[in-house]
Amino acid sequence: MEFDPRKLSTALFVLSLVLQCKPRIPEVGKTIEISELGLIFDYEGWTYGEDASEQYEYRAKQKSRSDQKKQDLKVLFYLIDSEENSKSGIRTSINFISEPIPVKYSKATLDDYVASMGALYSNVYRNYQMLSVPQKISLGNHKAALLEAKFLLESSGRETEIHTYQIVFLKEGSAYVISASTPETEFKTKGSKLLGTLMRIRGNEKP
Repeated sequence: MEFDPRKLSTALFVLSLVLQCKPRIPEVGKTIEISELGLIFDYEGWTYGEDASEQYEYRAKQKSRSDQKKQDLKVLFYLIDSEENSKSGIRTSINFISEPIPVKYSKATLDDYVASMGALYSNVYRNYQMLSVPQKISLGNHKAALLEAKFLLESSGRETEIHTYQIVFLKEGSAYVISASTPETEFKTKGSKLLGTLMRIRGNEKP
């Protein structure tokens, strides 16, 4: 069953917002447990924040009060690289968002959702390209897909090439997307940190 790619449009707004946001209080050596998803995030070396969700909600409502879909999408949290690297004006970051899947697409599979993401990003971002075939992975008890891609992001009147990893999984009528992104010019130094942080996400199953 095909999943409507238009339903993912708000994720693009969140991605650009989080890439440019500023952190509040640097913290290292921390973990985040999301018990309802059975996941634990180790974010050592990153600054944790939740402001992006508040900024997103305000701007989305101002943009279209009638579009309930925009208000349904949630930024669960975001992480900003604790090391300053603002040469391009874009910060290396990780964000975790969720959005409900419309009832009429309730039969959509993970493959359907991933295909829809690729189709939408190709139409919205300039020079969007998937760098490899999506990999099937396990994230705790969730079946997930790992994607790697590049695209051009417009910011402050100029375009910056962004390199991103994304982990996608579905649970009980919602889609969850973890995006780890950095300017392509910094990927050689930041890419391993992005992927390494994603690979440290684990299940919180008790022994």
